[in-house]
Amino acid sequence: MNNLIIKSILFFLMTVMSSAAFAHTNATSQSRVDIAISPNLKGVVVDENKTPIDFVNVVLLKVDSTYLAGTITDKDGTFAFKGDYDSPRFIKVSSVGYASQTLDIPLTGNFGMIVLATESTMLGEVVVKSNRPVTAIKGDALVTNVAGTQLEHAGTAEDVLVQVPMVVGRDGSFEVFGKGSPAIYINGRLVRDSNELMQISSADIKNVEVVTNPGVRYDASVNSVIRITTKRPQGDGFSGLLRSVLRENKYVSSVNQANFKYRTGGLEVFANFGGAIAKFQSNQYGISNSSMSWKEEITQNGYGNVKDFFGKAGFSYMFNEKHSIGAYYSNGITNDRMQHSHVTDLSADDEILDVATSLRSGDTKKLPRHYANMYYNGKIGDIGIDLNADYLWNKSRSNVTVDGISLTDGKSLIHSLGANRGRMFAEKLVLSYPVWNGTIEAGEEFVSSRFSSDYVTDAEIVDDANTRVDENNIAGFIDFRQTFGRFNFGAGLRYEHVNFDYLENGQKKENQSKTYNNLFPSFFMSTTIDKVQLSLNYTGKTKRPNYGDLDGTIDYINRYTLQGGNPYLKPEKIHSVELTGVGY
Repeated sequence: MNNLIIKSILFFLMTVMSSAAFAHTNATSQSRVDIAISPNLKGVVVDENKTPIDFVNVVLLKVDSTYLAGTITDKDGTFAFKGDYDSPRFIKVSSVGYASQTLDIPLTGNFGMIVLATESTMLGEVVVKSNRPVTAIKGDALVTNVAGTQLEHAGTAEDVLVQVPMVVGRDGSFEVFGKGSPAIYINGRLVRDSNELMQISSADIKNVEVVTNPGVRYDASVNSVIRITTKRPQGDGFSGLLRSVLRENKYVSSVNQANFKYRTGGLEVFANFGGAIAKFQSNQYGISNSSMSWKEEITQNGYGNVKDFFGKAGFSYMFNEKHSIGAYYSNGITNDRMQHSHVTDLSADDEILDVATSLRSGDTKKLPRHYANMYYNGKIGDIGIDLNADYLWNKSRSNVTVDGISLTDGKSLIHSLGANRGRMFAEKLVLSYPVWNGTIEAGEEFVSSRFSSDYVTDAEIVDDANTRVDENNIAGFIDFRQTFGRFNFGAGLRYEHVNFDYLENGQKKENQSKTYNNLFPSFFMSTTIDKVQLSLNYTGKTKRPNYGDLDGTIDYINRYTLQGGNPYLKPEKIHSVELTGVGY
């Protein structure tokens, strides 16, 4: 091992050890002034030559930088937000190759012309002047090229996604404008652990596709999809990557990782290790009305500390151009500490009845997090085969103390212990076959999951609880796509059978347990007319409550506030129609 490698490893280890010291950095608080703003916001984004810029992300933010909504500029550089939003205060305008801007919202709502200055990427003493990424509509997706563009130098897959049109987020949590959290796929494999995005270098990515109306190949509860395609590996031998990232908001956090690969012939063996140390602020304000005369106001201020460590090892083997297999196993530990102060004002007919303060503190340990994946990609004759299988098992334990005092009832001290366990097995098979000028795909998907929760507390007004949710989802789908001249068409149908069992203290609750059988159609058409790309999409979807929404366990917040899920919640059906146009 030469001196350069030794110095790199020493630097990496020093960064990991020193990051905890930075996590206690102080910052000034932010004040808020409420103003009346026009509900209709608009503007035009141009470059220094006054040329309109398309596909610029424009994000609407609250005073605390909370995301409200997002949009992208059209071929004329224009954008608009219409409707009522909860206390909008800023917009953030960003595009690859330009310096981002954060602007206060004018009272009229009209930003006029926003000029973005060109920004070059600096790597040491080297100025990177790659091409701007090209974004275009292809089929049902908005495709952004990464290879050969400035996005190659972004850092990781996470750093690429935050600069892709229609996407906002950070730290493994992303949202597609107007569609919520997306399902993210890497080379056709669903990402179930967000740490994977930190382990992929931006230089290895070919392109990113954003699908705002995904078809029948995807679960009916998925409202948006991000597909990441990587480049084919090149060359043999050993390679390694050490990366450390520091982020500063109110506090400083660090993410550190070490990735190693060995490639020979068609075999690639890899091992990834890493960790994150972060401290973050948590502020909330809420009002609940139990009737026309009763009102409860809760103000929460606090912070959380997170320490996360993970390891991953696996292999892939390419027999030839038509057949490849791979598998990996990962595990990790997360320790999450929090401390929140609550102030509750209880009133009736505007008369204060009680003021209660409490300090809520505790920790949650997630150990272990087993995750394994195996896949096969191949082709037999003209039939393409894509097979993936996943297994996930995790456990977490939480210990929470609420130390409170109120004007009417005096002091109180409440302890609670919780233990959650989850396991999931999933497999998906997709077969494809060329037909005329397109393809036909058919496949099946099976997901079996279980989530259980044990909760023990000494609060007199809350009972101990033991709940469990078992769910099996079996699906089959067929999708047909064709190209006729300038027109692309696609149509598909998905069938899902979902069996959902809810248990309390080991006993099945028939009223809360459900079985669903549903058909979900989809259709899309795209074409180019006079330098304008058009895409029309329709999909049938469903929105199912998650395990946290369904969990009947009641958690003690304070003497007036309890928190829990509702096991009687039912899915809702959604019919989505979208028309997208892009000029070039």
